[in-house]
Amino acid sequence: MKRIITLLLVAVCCMGIAKADDIIYLKDGGIVKGELQSYLPEGGATIVTGDGTTKIFTAEEIKSVEVEDPSAEDENGLTRYMARKGYKGSVDVTVVATTYPVKVTTTHGYQFSHSLFVGGGVGVNWDSRKNGDIDVPIYAAIQSNVGKKMAQFTYGAKVGVTAYSKHTFINSMGMEETSQGFGGLYFNINLGLRLGFSPQYAITIKPDLELIYWGLPSLNTGINVGFEF
Repeated sequence: MKRIITLLLVAVCCMGIAKADDIIYLKDGGIVKGELQSYLPEGGATIVTGDGTTKIFTAEEIKSVEVEDPSAEDENGLTRYMARKGYKGSVDVTVVATTYPVKVTTTHGYQFSHSLFVGGGVGVNWDSRKNGDIDVPIYAAIQSNVGKKMAQFTYGAKVGVTAYSKHTFINSMGMEETSQGFGGLYFNINLGLRLGFSPQYAITIKPDLELIYWGLPSLNTGINVGFEF
């Protein structure tokens, strides 16, 4: 799990870098755009270009450097860290503290503004400790972001049904019994931190609370790490 989260963080950081607009003007007439990693007038510069390539230039090669102000707003009042209007998808991995060790969801929909996303998705909740207990929720989702800097507050909810559930339990006769089929209602609320690396890509880190009803209510809490694209 730690390896998955690490790879997710590296991937999103690289993608966010690729969308930056810092510019190095070279003395030979060349222009290099990307995310400036370091720059000293007497020591040169390091920049990551749009395809993820890292390039290093000496002070003698550089004519000038133009650095984009990440807090500057465009004509719509948006900064480079804020979500833009259009399609938005996400993949979330949750380490659950109660019923399920691992939960994975994917959500897709439309970003109407930085502060409003509406969509839907599907998830898989799997517990290897309890004979492979599983829930497969499908849901409608709404999410909102607050803030213009890289670190933002995000909160939202998901409402739907568990299209399939399988649970093993001890019945009133003291015998093990397995119930499977339609699982009933599904509800999730979350709030936490959104790191907006670019208009397209972000990482979210959120505690979330989930209620699944499959004959008996199941309340799950956990920490969610998500990747927006």
